[in-house]
Amino acid sequence: MFIASSAPQWSDPASPSSETARPAPSRPVPPPPAEAAAASVPQSFAAPIAVAVGTVAVESLSREAFRALVEVERMRSDRSGRSLSVVTLRAPAGDARAAMATAWASRVRTTDRVVWLNRDRLALILWDTDADAARRFLRSAGHAADVPGNRGGTVLYSHPLPVPALEPGADPADGGHDSVLPVEALLVRPMPFWKRSLDVVGALVGLTVLSPALLAVYAAVRLTSPGPALFVQRRAGLGGRVFHLYKFRSMTVDAEARQAAMLTQNEQDGPAFKMEQDPRITAVGRLIRKTSVDELPQLWNVLKGEMSLVGPRPLPIAEADACRPWQRRRLTVTPGLTCGWQVQDRRMAVPFEEWVRMDLRYARRRTVRGDLSLIARTVAAVAREVRPNKPR
Repeated sequence: MFIASSAPQWSDPASPSSETARPAPSRPVPPPPAEAAAASVPQSFAAPIAVAVGTVAVESLSREAFRALVEVERMRSDRSGRSLSVVTLRAPAGDARAAMATAWASRVRTTDRVVWLNRDRLALILWDTDADAARRFLRSAGHAADVPGNRGGTVLYSHPLPVPALEPGADPADGGHDSVLPVEALLVRPMPFWKRSLDVVGALVGLTVLSPALLAVYAAVRLTSPGPALFVQRRAGLGGRVFHLYKFRSMTVDAEARQAAMLTQNEQDGPAFKMEQDPRITAVGRLIRKTSVDELPQLWNVLKGEMSLVGPRPLPIAEADACRPWQRRRLTVTPGLTCGWQVQDRRMAVPFEEWVRMDLRYARRRTVRGDLSLIARTVAAVAREVRPNKPR
């Protein structure tokens, strides 16, 4: 359910009796040159451009600059506890673009931002506005002024947004007035070419070289425990999208159903669930967990592009939804097979907040050298676990 108490109560700006209606602008509509400048947004968005229209400046930003602006506003939302909504609208062609920018800029508050993303998308950044209030504003302001471009192609993003993550195959660019997406969908960072190349090569080599071992583990799980050899679970991926993660099943088939009764035995703080001596783990499962072989089917997720070799570990949907707003920033990059906290000594529990901070540090600084280092450290950590008579 949406948190509407702290958001401004938008109403019809054309109604003089409305307490929250915006008064008519005290100065006339800008002259045609300003409108022409707003319409003639250059093809290159290397530097911000502001065109004064109405009471708010309409800016033209590059995608990266817009992403940085929304990131700052989301941080402000996390710190203040107030809501944030972002609306993107499809702009009409021709001279109507200038009229659209003028109309919306004259109806938002001075604390809001109006930004051209490219020649056919206009974005409204609405501070202290939850999803319900943003919907009311879109209905009232758009209907009152018959704003060009307000019909169709409108996507609403809000933060915090206590709704389920996006389903498999969902596209954050799709939607209408009735669809609300998390702000994380706007902040996703494209995977660098070098990283995707490393993932594809690594996954193909891993699946090929390890195929005999994978078949042996598949048979061992299938023959020693009732149920399927593979465990498939819905996880929160890039931008909150849901994807199906694959693992070799290391627990009994009723493990998820039994977890609710075991929450008091959880040894991990935060929303994640971990137990060193989990009674649901099978005999073969204990061995493949110790060697991390249970995670190898995720090489298929890596090959499909749902995961990377290195990145924040994807959480089950219920655990991802239970994260605090600032912790969800980890969803701005593709989840991974290994990450910083996984190469720590397994005998030392990593607090969940530190776990997330490691993920955020990685998300800010992704490099070839860093990924190769984490892969090497992961192999070394697994070797330490399987080494006989290792020191305790």
